[in-house]
Amino acid sequence: FVAGLRAVNYAAERIALADAAAKLFSCGIADVLPSIERLKAANADLSRQLAEAKKQLVLGKLESLTAETFPKANLYLAHLQGADDAQLKDGISAITRKDPRALCFLTAPAGEQIAAAMGAGADCPVHAGNALRAVLTVLGGKGGGRPDSAFGRCARWDETAAREALQAQLL
Repeated sequence: FVAGLRAVNYAAERIALADAAAKLFSCGIADVLPSIERLKAANADLSRQLAEAKKQLVLGKLESLTAETFPKANLYLAHLQGADDAQLKDGISAITRKDPRALCFLTAPAGEQIAAAMGAGADCPVHAGNALRAVLTVLGGKGGGRPDSAFGRCARWDETAAREALQAQLL
């Protein structure tokens, strides 16, 4: 509760804020709230569009991946800028469905760390969880999982070290 001069100052401060907001939106004070609502809706729409564009970019990268053929499996390896955990999971699923001999290792930046996902196709004799642990040990991380899929995090991305660790699993 405010009264007297404090009430006048309180109201003046709110009026100044409303005027400043109206000026930013180039509208009257009464139109500030609808302008904010439109801005929120536009921001949500742009966020959806950006997420879809990132998804399409990741899918494009995944489609262009070629396998390295080894006696035990076909190795797919990629570091995907802009991918999230769900896209890594979807990526290994898509590749292992397409190629039953696939051993697929996908990574993406995840804040200060690197997210990692490993998938093994139905005809791949390599245990994805064990392979992921072997690779992440080299990359300063931890993780694990099932024979067909595994997930984890590591401290750094080094394609050469990852490739060497995976090749040891495939020879």
